[in-house]
Order: sequence, then structure tokens, then C-alpha cells
Amino acid sequence: MAFVHMPPPTVLWKGETRASLSRAANEEIGTEGGKEAEQRAPVKDTVSSESSGASPSMELQSKSPSRIQDLVRLLHASEDPLWELVKFEAETSAAQDDKAAGLIQQRVLDRGGIQSAARDFLATKLQGSNLPATKMKLLIDSVFQEEPGIVQDLREDLLVATMRDSSIPSLLAAFLFSKGYHAVATYRIAHSIYSQGRESLARYLQSLNSELFGADIHPACCVGRALYLSSGTCVVIGETAKLGDDVIIMQGVTLGGNGKERGDRHPKLGSGVLVAAGSTVLGNIPIGDGVIISAGSVVLRPVPEYTRCSGVPAKVTSVLRKHKENVLSIQGMGQSHFVEIFQDPQRGG
Repeated sequence: MAFVHMPPPTVLWKGETRASLSRAANEEIGTEGGKEAEQRAPVKDTVSSESSGASPSMELQSKSPSRIQDLVRLLHASEDPLWELVKFEAETSAAQDDKAAGLIQQRVLDRGGIQSAARDFLATKLQGSNLPATKMKLLIDSVFQEEPGIVQDLREDLLVATMRDSSIPSLLAAFLFSKGYHAVATYRIAHSIYSQGRESLARYLQSLNSELFGADIHPACCVGRALYLSSGTCVVIGETAKLGDDVIIMQGVTLGGNGKERGDRHPKLGSGVLVAAGSTVLGNIPIGDGVIISAGSVVLRPVPEYTRCSGVPAKVTSVLRKHKENVLSIQGMGQSHFVEIFQDPQRGG
């Protein structure tokens, strides 16, 4: 089945000549299709690689129009264009650094797709004396077979990990080295296992997630599409927490209980929520769509949608207007679709 939720290739390419890809697309698929791609993702190529301090990979790609055309051809023909981009980046990186070539070959180029690559990578990371890599691979394979939608989730998680983090230069770098992405992938495996009633095994993976990647995410919590963890470090998400689509969680965030309740006791975050570094949200309280929680805040009460809250305890400090672009980051990419319209609702403007 084709990967239907991907944006056009010109949107995906980070750090290189989006316009070059667009021009190649025009030549490859014809003027009508090229114009449609340009309308969906307008691009500008105003700075040369020499003047902008471009990386060697950018120079290589900009000097290789036939290679770019080959890439565009692959993207339009492939059932998994995201992985084709990862492989393209991997081939370029391996050619530039022979010492890293072995790792890249083993982790990416020798794998048929993101499913097998993620399986082998996670199995290597999560293996232990109780579950060696071979058994861990079988476990992850069984999860993919039981719940094929997880593979699509991994694609979208990888995409937002790349697009949202300015320190990550490529999809390849996010796949190989983003601790936040690895933590989300491990959670998704553990959640599927927990949903099958295999609670002890799911909790074992939760423990490994905390130990290896710094994220203590209970396998019972429910998370939507395109979750971005900036690093995973010191992130705690409780058992009955629920997160919508396109949620951003920065380092040091706790979504926990208030210690006074049992049962359903954790926060419920809507879609497009950003929880900044060091923030704490406690109790079974709703956080509306598009809310921005400022760094270091302690949220103890419900927060209405499209507002910013700050402080200890947190209070609404501004109201946000929803931009007409889609909230889901796969389409909109970033919190820029929220615009503050006045700073203090108590003052009326």
C-alpha cells in the first residue's frame, strides 16, 4: 500500500536544494504535475551552497542534477518515499565518511524498509540477557504483524523528529541518533504489547526505555500520531494520560497524577499542544487543542484550547488564534500556525 500521508518531496528535504528537487520533479513528471507540487509547497532557492556554508552533501547533491532526478523518480515510484530519502542521505553520507560507512550500511542500506530497519535497530538497543537480539527481533516482528499501523506511526514520528529539531540535519541522523525518536518507537512497541494483555513484558520495555533513553512512558497511556520528544531525557508520562496528534514534549516534562486520586488520574492533552522544558501537568485535567505551556510551568487546572499558560501555578497569559493551515504537523509543520492576538485576556486586549 502506498504511503498516503506524506507531503510532497519538496517539503521533506531539509538542508538541501528544495528548488532543485522541484525543478527535477517538473522535468520528470511533466509541467502540470510540477506546477501542482510547486503550489502545494512553494520553495525559494536564494542562497548558493558556497555562500551559505553548505555541507559537503549539499554541494554534492547540487552538482549532481542527474542524481536528484533519480531521487525524484524514486520518490514518485516508491511505496515508501520517506525511506527512499533516508537511503539517499545514507548513500551520500557513506560516500563522504568511510569510517561511518559500515554503520550506515548495516543500519540503513542493507535494510529493505523502515520496518526491518527499525526492528533491527531497536532489537540491538533493547537486547539483554533475558531477551537477546534474535528474540527481540521476533517480538518486534510480531508487533508489526499484529498492528501494522505502527509502521506508519514510526514514519510520521521520524518525520517530525527531523523537521522540528534544528540540530538534526537529516532523516538519517534522526533515525540513527535521535534519543527522543528511539524513546517514542520503544513506547509504541510496548503499548501494543500491553494492549495484547502482556503487561509484564510491556513494563520490561518501559524500564528499558527509561534506562536507555531517559523517558519513563507508561505502556498503557494513549498517544496520537506524530509525537515529538525533543530528547526524552527526564520525560514522565503516566498510565492514564492521553495525548492527541502533533504533540511536542520537551525535556524534563512530567504528565503525572496529583497523588490524591486513583484510577483515571493523569492529564488529557489535545492535538497540537506544546509542553516546554521543565513543565509539570498534574491530575486528570483537559489541556485543549493548540495550547502552549511555557517552560517551568506547573499546571493544576484545565486549560482552554488555543491559549498560552505560564507560571506556578500556571495561568492563561495569552490567547492564540488558529491559523487556517492544518494543525497536524505532517501538513502544517510547526507551532507557527498559532498566533497570539492579545497578551492578557484579563485586560481585554
